Amino acid sequence: MIYLDSAATALQNKNSLQIAFEAYLNDGYNPSSAYKEAKNVANKIKMQKAAIAKILNCSYNQLYFTSSATESNNIVLSSFLHKKGGTILISPLEHASVFSPAMRLKQFGFNVKELPITREAQLDFEKIDACLTTDVVGLFAIFVCNENGAILNIKKLSSIIDKYNQNKKEKIHLHCDCVQALGKIPISLEELNIDSAAFSGHKIGAIKGSGLLYLKGPLTPIYDGGGQENGIRSGTENIGAISSFVYSLEEANANLEVNKQKALGLKSHLLNSIKEIDKENQVVILPVGDTKLILDEELFSPYIIQLAIPPLPSEVIVRIFDDNDIAISGGSACASNRRSKALRISMALKFPTNIASSTIRVSFGYSSTKKDIDQFILVLKEKILPLAKKF
Repeated sequence: MIYLDSAATALQNKNSLQIAFEAYLNDGYNPSSAYKEAKNVANKIKMQKAAIAKILNCSYNQLYFTSSATESNNIVLSSFLHKKGGTILISPLEHASVFSPAMRLKQFGFNVKELPITREAQLDFEKIDACLTTDVVGLFAIFVCNENGAILNIKKLSSIIDKYNQNKKEKIHLHCDCVQALGKIPISLEELNIDSAAFSGHKIGAIKGSGLLYLKGPLTPIYDGGGQENGIRSGTENIGAISSFVYSLEEANANLEVNKQKALGLKSHLLNSIKEIDKENQVVILPVGDTKLILDEELFSPYIIQLAIPPLPSEVIVRIFDDNDIAISGGSACASNRRSKALRISMALKFPTNIASSTIRVSFGYSSTKKDIDQFILVLKEKILPLAKKF
């Protein structure tokens, strides 16, 4: 199968899997125990945090291992339950693991509002100041949108929040979901100047069940346990997942620029190939049809591109590609089976209904090739576009 759904999960890195297997075999002791073998495992975890901290430009004691970015996001959001209400601001481009728990906070008296965005899927900074009212306690903005690859200007946002916080008794907590940025675009947590961030290992080839939470300063979690990870994320550490995560991140970081340029080349080839075969402009490039803008690596991730082929529904397009052994997704894989959730971001960007219902996501991985794109174009030309004319 040709795999063009790496934004859903990266194909397993065999070396990373082997690293996890060896860790489970050789370091299977509980790092909270008192004997020397367990202490060696605890020390290894500390060293692994130091390796990640070096890459992400932060302190190792600001990092906490979790089971997923979903858990990391939820730890931060649920911590607001210790407060007596307030307003939570979120970008409309958030992954479901931020959007859904944020909306659940409404049940506990919080006011949840969406930040203004432009049609290019960027934060509308001209309107953000008006959103920063005295009751705002948290702001959540994704680094790279998992559906269309838009890169939000988190550094500019944090600068605005930092300036606003200087005159505010209760500071606004700024959180960033960095899942689609990790290992693909440079991340310096110190330069971003955010309060917390979530990361996932399986997006960069590590085994599933490996996640990371960054906290600039401590917070109070909503659940307790044995006190592991300084009480932020209780539960015995998963040494195999941690080892796999660290290996995969180091590999991705070492090849970051090479992989990024390769992905940019694939994205450019895809767009040029669509232009060659789509003489009747049936394919819509999202969120805007400006190819030059979509290829701007400062604004959009080289690894993700969103398309629509109206009037065909997303499910039909995905199924036809699947029948031809090509894996893509209809927007976020996490929402592909729930139509209303799948349309949420498209509708926030004010796509017409026929466009929103027809969106697909093509995402590249480290093993993606030009031949993969050529086969995708062949199916698009011979199967999808003719059907779209008849539909």
